[in-house]
Amino acid sequence: MAGAAVQQRQDPTSLPAFSTPALTLAEANAKWDSLTSAFELPQGDVSAMQGNDYYVTSDGARDLEMDTANGLYYYVDTSLLFSTTTPSGVHVMSPADARDVADQFLADNGLMPADAQFNEVLEEVEATVEVPGRALGVRLGAENMVQQTVTDHQVAYTRILTYATTVQQGDTTVQQVYEIPVSGPGSKLKVYVDAGGGPATVAADGAVGAVAGAQGGWRPTGQRPVAQAVVPLLPFDPQVEHLFEQMAPRVALEQVPFDNPTSIEILGHQVVLWEEPTGTGQAELYPAYEILATYVNPDTEVTDSMWIPANERYMRPLAMIESHTDTSEDFVIGDVFTATAADASQQLADLGFHESLTFTLGSGGPYVYDWYVGSVHEDNKIGSGPELDWMVTGPGDAHQAPVPQLIILQVTDPFTPHSGQNSSVDSVEMYVVPPIYMPMVLKSYQ
Repeated sequence: MAGAAVQQRQDPTSLPAFSTPALTLAEANAKWDSLTSAFELPQGDVSAMQGNDYYVTSDGARDLEMDTANGLYYYVDTSLLFSTTTPSGVHVMSPADARDVADQFLADNGLMPADAQFNEVLEEVEATVEVPGRALGVRLGAENMVQQTVTDHQVAYTRILTYATTVQQGDTTVQQVYEIPVSGPGSKLKVYVDAGGGPATVAADGAVGAVAGAQGGWRPTGQRPVAQAVVPLLPFDPQVEHLFEQMAPRVALEQVPFDNPTSIEILGHQVVLWEEPTGTGQAELYPAYEILATYVNPDTEVTDSMWIPANERYMRPLAMIESHTDTSEDFVIGDVFTATAADASQQLADLGFHESLTFTLGSGGPYVYDWYVGSVHEDNKIGSGPELDWMVTGPGDAHQAPVPQLIILQVTDPFTPHSGQNSSVDSVEMYVVPPIYMPMVLKSYQ
């Protein structure tokens, strides 16, 4: 979803990285108890689930799971969510009604965090279309929209953390308070309210309930933000701008709209904190820049937000194949393919990037270099270290034409506490001529 990043009055020069300690077993069990109660589901055999990454339970079409490390949860009622079935005798929800239901459900069940702010209500729509065809006595043509039905309202909340610091303005020291929004997949708090309406509960045991789904939890942070470690921020101008222009696909926290646009226009930016998705290790909520930009290709124009860490130590290490054997000609089995990885512990400016990028991506190293063919899997590993010297092998299946083979470099940072940002890849494609097998002819002499 496109963001609404706007230029702040002044970017902070530093922000705390809010520590996110993992839940203890007792905390995880208490969280699970509150969730199963809120969604009216059985707890299941908690003792059997201990040691797993997730607690899970279900009841018919209703499912609930919780990440035991941080309490992030996901609930869905597949019989209600995105369904156009409206219970008889129940009024149809308006967006304002849906927010009231979501607010009440979260408050009643202790699931509304203190740092949550209402953001928006989005409509989930099911469209009915018809495709003109010969059976209707007309020419084939484009789809014609017949009806749009609102199935659910998605009530979304934003996480806002507050940080107070002092800044110097001339001869005066003043307090500056920053309200910092949290972005990222793990920062989502959503309640899906069935458009058919009903009370602020789930539909359980035959009773009508309006809550069809929910996603939330948020990693717990310390209660005293000023006690967190303070992280210096890379200045947007010029460093982050040049990172964005030259290296967006390498440093973005999520996939960029497309890798090689013909032009990019930055519309605005803001400083946020980033929260990784469920199932991803993250020691801190760390600062990032949210950048709103328009990407243009000859036949496409997209305006969307992307995110770049605001400090280099939260970035993935650089994976860049600096040189390799010429791939303009096909290879045959037994040929030797060589490649060299760029030294990921060097500053970007020393590797040919903009002169302002006088830092190294990641923790600084040392880094681990691994090479794969086809995909990153232990069975496909063909080398380790910055240099690759590989004797080409053939594809597993029989082919008649040259077969593309992808050579992948993976660089891993073993010293980062953030598993979502610990590695990156680069690749080069080569073509291998498959072997030709001739039939064996045996001649018999009489």
